[in-house]
Amino acid sequence: MTGFTPKYEILRKTPCTTSKTSNSNTSNSNTSNSNPTSNINRHLQKLLQIANTRPRNGWECEELLYGRSGWLAAVGFSLNYRPDIHPTIKETLIIQLYSLFISGAKQKNGRLLYTWHGKNYLGWAHGVSGILQTFFGFKKYWTEIELLGNLPENTVLNHILATVEDVLENNSFESGNIQSSAGNTGLICKSVTKLAINDLK
Repeated sequence: MTGFTPKYEILRKTPCTTSKTSNSNTSNSNTSNSNPTSNINRHLQKLLQIANTRPRNGWECEELLYGRSGWLAAVGFSLNYRPDIHPTIKETLIIQLYSLFISGAKQKNGRLLYTWHGKNYLGWAHGVSGILQTFFGFKKYWTEIELLGNLPENTVLNHILATVEDVLENNSFESGNIQSSAGNTGLICKSVTKLAINDLK
């Protein structure tokens, strides 16, 4: 197991309520479900294809909804239910994790910075909260990220701590909630960053 804790539920098809169902549709449905291994392999190849067409710096964004973090979340979700695919995807997974880290680790203060359409979002879908959750989900690979980039030990941990502390110090309201983006008065819950500090220290 990867240690990735998904925040998703498996979507299950609801029973068909239509009384008239053609034999051809039934036949096609039975055919498509008759080989689950083939379906899994097809989806796995699709994940690999997406990553291989966007190597390293090839992603337009790093965030969770549309970017590299979303791809990593999909991989983590898959590994929770099919850990046997891990050997096939591990190398690509580590490369993408390393690339996600390096793309944000360019600040002199040691924090991670990611932008969405030129803006520093702090929230879940487009911001650093969702990206940090991706790193937390793959915590067991932090050492391998550092080895791939010839980085000092605990580099990933130190950058994450610096990021969390910076957000809490510079982007929090008196209520303890956090701005949804730098310079914005919207709110996001502080629970992720607070729990991160407690868990990592």
